[in-house]
Amino acid sequence: MARAGVNASHIIQAAESIQADGHTPTVDRVRDYLGTGSKSTIAPLLKQWRASNESKNVDHGLPADLMDVVKSLHARVHQHADGKIEQIQDECNSITDTLSQRLADASAQIAQLSEDNATIKQTLRDSQIENKTITQSHQVLLSRHDKSVYELEGAHTRINELKAVNTEIKQESKDIRAHFEHYQVRTAQDRQHEREQFQSTQFRDQAQITSLTEQVRDITAQLATCVTKQTQLEKKYGEMRDDNQSLSQRLAAKSTQCSTLQQDLIAKKQDNSVLMQEIDTLQDQKDALTLQCVEADKTRGLLTQSHEGIAAELEKIKITHHNLQSEYQLALQEKAQLQGQYKQLAMSLP
Repeated sequence: MARAGVNASHIIQAAESIQADGHTPTVDRVRDYLGTGSKSTIAPLLKQWRASNESKNVDHGLPADLMDVVKSLHARVHQHADGKIEQIQDECNSITDTLSQRLADASAQIAQLSEDNATIKQTLRDSQIENKTITQSHQVLLSRHDKSVYELEGAHTRINELKAVNTEIKQESKDIRAHFEHYQVRTAQDRQHEREQFQSTQFRDQAQITSLTEQVRDITAQLATCVTKQTQLEKKYGEMRDDNQSLSQRLAAKSTQCSTLQQDLIAKKQDNSVLMQEIDTLQDQKDALTLQCVEADKTRGLLTQSHEGIAAELEKIKITHHNLQSEYQLALQEKAQLQGQYKQLAMSLP
């Protein structure tokens, strides 16, 4: 469809102006002159103008057959040139649209890959941060584990020391009991002579036994406390060992996830590189099609020049025909003169 404001009068005015400038009116020149309008609208109106313009200049003394041949040749040249130009332009537009669509699809894929790449990088960074946190927690647990092991070893050492002290106290108690029995036998023998000394010794030994018994009780309580503490430490050690194992499993899982994400990132980078190569190939094809369009424009220019040459030859043929017509008229006049002279000679003869 034609754009608003383009009609037959505009086409005729543009064609006449182009012809007045010494150029042959074509669809592209009329469109460039008007600055608007489509080829499908300009072509038939320009063809009507050519037909009406040619009908005005038909009679220049040329034979009708020659004029028909020239008109047919002129129409075929114009039709072939316009068809060739429109075909090349349509092919260029179709290829350009296809390349533009492919370029847009490639750009969308690149944007999607860039977004996926950014997501993978963010996930990788989060995983690395979480991995670092887990590693720190693991180090803390290892430190706590070493400290617990050290405390447990200290508790075992303390327990062993307390057991040794308890053994010594028991041995001392046995010795004291043995001495006590010896004192009792000796006291029984010397009861009458050393009663006061025996009573004093008995009271002193009884106090020592009571003190040792309290010490044994305290050591037994400390031993029970140490055993309880050891049990708690062993339980805590087991829990820390379980936590350490769980953290190690999580660390291994995160490491595997990080490796998978890195492989995905490498694959996405390879896909991105392939797409960039395809874009470069499409750009080269677009450049090649641009060169083809330029060559098509040159071909159109050559066809236009050929058309102008044909028009110039047509003008030369018209001039030649006019000269021939003039010579023909002169020949007719000479023939008429010769016929008159012949008649006069014939009449003058006896």
